[in-house]
Amino acid sequence: MAGCKLQSCICGWKKITSEKGLKIHQGRKKCLRELSEGPRIDHYFFRGRANQSIEAQWQDNHHSPQGIRTPDEAQPGMDPPMDVRTEPNQPQPAVERNLEGQKPQILWPKSCKKEEWETINIDLVHLLEGLKGGVEKKLEKIGEIIYSYGAERFGVKSGNLKLQKEPAHLKSRRQREIERLVKERRCLRKQWKKAAEAESKGLEAVQGDLKQCLATLRRAECLRKQHKKKERARTSFYRVPYKFVKTLFVKEKFGPLKAHIRELEEHLRKTYSDNQRHVPACIPDDMPPIQPVEHQMETRPTTWSEIEGTVNRARAASAPGPNGIPYRLYKNTPDVLRHLWKLMRMAWEKGIIPKASHTGWCLSHF
Repeated sequence: MAGCKLQSCICGWKKITSEKGLKIHQGRKKCLRELSEGPRIDHYFFRGRANQSIEAQWQDNHHSPQGIRTPDEAQPGMDPPMDVRTEPNQPQPAVERNLEGQKPQILWPKSCKKEEWETINIDLVHLLEGLKGGVEKKLEKIGEIIYSYGAERFGVKSGNLKLQKEPAHLKSRRQREIERLVKERRCLRKQWKKAAEAESKGLEAVQGDLKQCLATLRRAECLRKQHKKKERARTSFYRVPYKFVKTLFVKEKFGPLKAHIRELEEHLRKTYSDNQRHVPACIPDDMPPIQPVEHQMETRPTTWSEIEGTVNRARAASAPGPNGIPYRLYKNTPDVLRHLWKLMRMAWEKGIIPKASHTGWCLSHF
């Protein structure tokens, strides 16, 4: 029989048939029910192997099946599964590390490698389409799945490289000139105290010129520091706007309440209540008439052309957000971007607000 060979299943069933016959048997007997809880990444890493060899590896004790598990699904009393095929120097998945805050960047391939990106696009689409659950649950897991796939396949950057590349702080030419003038002014001050009356006038003139030059340099240095401070504040605001705005507010006051509850309620009522809130407000005569609305507010979901234009305008080398996924991935995997857009559109129509959008990372996609 052409295209048929000996196929074996994890339940012990063996027969000379095609791959389609093996899948029919697994569907009828439900042999892979335990393995179908979540999509598997290693299927795509070893797609060149035959179906029989993959099933034989699953039967081996040292090659137990692994699925993508988020930290919420992991059991508290069990250790994360280990795979002996992983080399010691290969970076571990981000899910097992339980990283907090900013995740290390993944070593994604360059944009010129079109064939490799096509493979990534197909693999991620299969993984995302295999997710089960509602829209909110899928949006919560999509970032972890993409990051785990990239970390296992391409690895992540080492955290010590950034510290090694940072050069030591060197003083600028203006700062060195200010230090030299300050030392020279001290020396002139000592000479002026010991000098005679004829020499003191010349030293005073030199000190005046030195003072004027020093004031000019310090004014320029102060302006430079102010510009640098504004630039750091602007960068921190664009990076994490919610955290930056929170630092502008006064810290919350805490402590025991010494005032009586009735006194506190009376104070709040007198301070914030309006005695004339039931009186209808009249429109002043000098107020101009209200013109009709010319343009209605757009309340429909984001269209695909807007998403595509936003992603195309973004820099591919821009740093990723808190979820660790850069724009380079969405630029080179259009099917993944369309899948994410469909999920966000469904969440918009159903009025669902994912938990991930509370921290702002969902907004960074678009």
